[in-house]
Order: sequence, then structure tokens, then C-alpha cells
Amino acid sequence: MAFVLHDLFAVPFDKVAAVLGRSTVAAKKLASRARQQVHGSPPARRAPERREWEVVEAFLAAARGGDLDTLLQLLAPGGRLLAVVTVTVRDGQVAAYEVVADAARLEHAVLYVRPRR
Repeated sequence: MAFVLHDLFAVPFDKVAAVLGRSTVAAKKLASRARQQVHGSPPARRAPERREWEVVEAFLAAARGGDLDTLLQLLAPGGRLLAVVTVTVRDGQVAAYEVVADAARLEHAVLYVRPRR
């Protein structure tokens, strides 16, 4: 997440650290490790383990049943994911957006919107 927020969305590391609940140094280290993984050789393919299939099945069941709490728990087992936002852009402008979240999870959220360049 640190890598994506910083390198793809230009979120400063101090803001990334606040979102992740880590120190700025730790956020930089997480981004560095992710960068190494992205630029390194692909991992050896292996057959999915039983637990991985169980998670996929639970995700699909929650998605089909509209169980937001289970979806968020599966996407971020540590509880750090607060919401999923879908944005529709037309002609360079935000035309619509949808926030999928539980209001209680957003009560103390730290949000950062990257300025337009």
C-alpha cells in the first residue's frame, strides 16, 4: 500500500505513514520493499493452498451476498482498509463516484487527495 500511495498517487510519506498507522521511516521501508518486488523477478508459480481457496470462496460469497464487513475484513485482515472508492472520469473531470464503506470505519479516517497536475 505504501508503494502504491507514494509512487503511483504521489502521496507524501508522512501522509502514507498516517494512513498505515506506521512511522514515516517504516512507510518508506515498505515502499522500498514493494519496489524491489515489482522490479525483481516474478515469484515461482505454485498451486494455491487450501486456505487461499477458502478466502476466495468467502470473498465471492460476501460479494454476492452484499456483506460489506466481511469483504473489508478479507481485503484488509488487519482492519486498515476503510473504504473502496470507484470514480468515473469523463472529459478529464470526475463525473461520478461511489464510496463503499461502513460509516463507523470512516469516522476517524485520514484522507489525502492528490492535487491535479
